[in-house]
Amino acid sequence: MHLLKEVIPDDTVTVWDLNLLAYWAEYYYPVSRQHTFIMPRGISPIFYALPAAIGAKLSSPDRPCIAVCGDGGVLPAIGELSTIQKYKIPVVILGLNNKSFGILEDYMNSTYSINRAWRQGKTCQNIASTREHIPPQCNLGRTISA
Repeated sequence: MHLLKEVIPDDTVTVWDLNLLAYWAEYYYPVSRQHTFIMPRGISPIFYALPAAIGAKLSSPDRPCIAVCGDGGVLPAIGELSTIQKYKIPVVILGLNNKSFGILEDYMNSTYSINRAWRQGKTCQNIASTREHIPPQCNLGRTISA
């Protein structure tokens, strides 16, 4: 968490998906300003960070904004890249690639005894194949695997 904080400025609005990194961040990510740490609560929506980061950026256009997504959480919301491009919304997307649907798979296993509901690594292949359909202006940057 401290490594993330070293590269993310204090005034940056961070918007988190429901994933393992976000659960750690809730307790260990140093927040120094109000309204800079947004994480879903209550009904715990998945695929939250990217669309919510767009809204956060529109509501605070003078502040940097980053969506912290898991590989499983960003894939269903990847269509929002067209919104970001069309309206020139400067949102940074940090994708955590742990090659699984970690929390959801744990729940499926413990609740329904369903093991390996999703084949490990499949989400990464889907994201990689999606890259060819994304306009070069979106500049996806580099991928860092966990």
